[in-house]
Amino acid sequence: MRAIERSDDRLTWQLPVPRADLVGPATVVISADSDIELLPDAEGMRGLVRQTSPRSAVGTGDRNVLAYRLDAAQGRFSATRRFLPRRVETVLSVVAAIDGAEMVVEETARLTVMHVPLESVEVLVSADVLASGTLQIRQEGILLEPLVIDVPPAARGIVDQGGMECVQALLEAPLLGTGEITIRYRLPTPAVPAEATVPVDLPLALPLAAGIVRQTVELKAPESLAVDVRGDAWRRDVALQPAPAATVWLAAKSQHLLPLTLASRRAAEARVTVVETAWLRTRLLPDGREDVLTCALSAAAERIALTLPDTPAAGTGTCEVLLDGVAQPDAVRGNGNVLVSLASAGITDRHLLEIRTTTPLAAGWSAQAARFGLPVPVRLAAPVFEGGVLQRRFYWSIHARADEHLLGMPSRWTAQQRWHWGASGWRREPVVSAGELADWVHAGLARTQGDSAAGATALALDPRLAESTWVFSGVGAPGTAECWLVPTWLLVLVGSGTALAVGLALVYRRWYRRVPVVLTLLAAACLVAAAWPDQAPLAVQAALPGILLALLSWALKALMERPAPVRTLAGVPASSLVRRDPSTPSLLLGAGRAAGAIGDAATAAGRGAP
Repeated sequence: MRAIERSDDRLTWQLPVPRADLVGPATVVISADSDIELLPDAEGMRGLVRQTSPRSAVGTGDRNVLAYRLDAAQGRFSATRRFLPRRVETVLSVVAAIDGAEMVVEETARLTVMHVPLESVEVLVSADVLASGTLQIRQEGILLEPLVIDVPPAARGIVDQGGMECVQALLEAPLLGTGEITIRYRLPTPAVPAEATVPVDLPLALPLAAGIVRQTVELKAPESLAVDVRGDAWRRDVALQPAPAATVWLAAKSQHLLPLTLASRRAAEARVTVVETAWLRTRLLPDGREDVLTCALSAAAERIALTLPDTPAAGTGTCEVLLDGVAQPDAVRGNGNVLVSLASAGITDRHLLEIRTTTPLAAGWSAQAARFGLPVPVRLAAPVFEGGVLQRRFYWSIHARADEHLLGMPSRWTAQQRWHWGASGWRREPVVSAGELADWVHAGLARTQGDSAAGATALALDPRLAESTWVFSGVGAPGTAECWLVPTWLLVLVGSGTALAVGLALVYRRWYRRVPVVLTLLAAACLVAAAWPDQAPLAVQAALPGILLALLSWALKALMERPAPVRTLAGVPASSLVRRDPSTPSLLLGAGRAAGAIGDAATAAGRGAP
């Protein structure tokens, strides 16, 4: 061991050489305290080769380490030494709970101390906080004793602006690395008259000698008090929630004041029930249907009332009500009324409500049509909330068999599916999956509770089935919709039959092949496709068999009506004589044998003459 003067900035020493006949490579490890930095001098070192070593995380307080390999017989290490100052980084998280009586502020400072241990913490606090006598500073749950000291010169500007005081608290244990300091105090809330807005400046505590990396404030207030932040120094933190619902505010740079506005709410406004997110699911089965309502609601009332559109009769169906994952057996009343008590669900005002009903298919024409695979009407009716409940946005997913199609949806709902090419042709696939909708509902529930509070009410999803799925969305209450469930064979029959009839008319009737008629038919088809763009690909696929049959009939007609070729007799030249008068007898003699016969007849006549 050798003592080194603190003023020496150059370090040089010769490595010892072992007394042995054979010396192999040696590993040399040089470590320094956390507040000392060694800068190796490559020109002054001999026989040492730098080796890599795992780097410790920033702020862990580990010693700085340099690793070398000694290959030569003798080695020398040379470096420049310098002392590092203390470096402190702070992340401030403030939770302010404000009610009509007092304002409770709890501030958590997550400190990262590097190089030099931190033995005490200095905090700037408001003079009003010191006067209230409620200031508490804790380290890892241990209460510290704050002492008022003189303000350091670096913080005098802040003190002059806001009337701040400086307190110092000795830490229970020196801090090197990461740690937490908790600061808590209470201030009285000023009186807030009815129909008036009161400005309030909430003082915040600021640790000194620390660089503030991030400063956030979360506001909590009862329903009877409206709290907002004024000014441009703070903005809403919209990283995990929409801007209108965000209760966490973020500062661009460190702030020692939080400017607020307080206003009282009316009782009716304070106790309004809001359905933040609603997801309705309807599964159409051959012998009945299943309807599920899952919604995240915010209610200050002790109970919430609903009216179900279709209530299964006793012994024919089921109706199950769950609140935050807990069954409510006494919630279902007579005549489709549901009354859910929220008082026993906890102190939070955010709840996850789920209503699941199964209804058998009613006897009648619809049951017979569904049994034989005919189109049946489908009525989609959502549960009705009573008492002026505000509903924000909903998604409705309808599930049916893979060979069925949904037609006639209302125009006030927005379709959430696109056409995709699959193994069996073009199919409509939803742009949002069931998992995304479940996360959306869960996010609405956890908007103010936090992830830990909402984790127990996570939604359970059914396994994926071979079925057709349609998803629609809208704003406000869903209302009631009437649609038709049509099987694939009927669509093919109607579409292909129409296409085949038009094709046969074009093939076998010349009048339909005129240009005005063809243009009129094409224009009508284009107008229908433009009016119902979502159904146009389905209609084209249904008409494909008819179009193919019409093309086949055209090909067969062209093949059967082809004119036969003209055939002539070989060796018989065509005559150049034309019979102008059909009553005049004529004798056509061919050359060859006919000429020889005339000569023989003339010879016989000459012999017989006297």
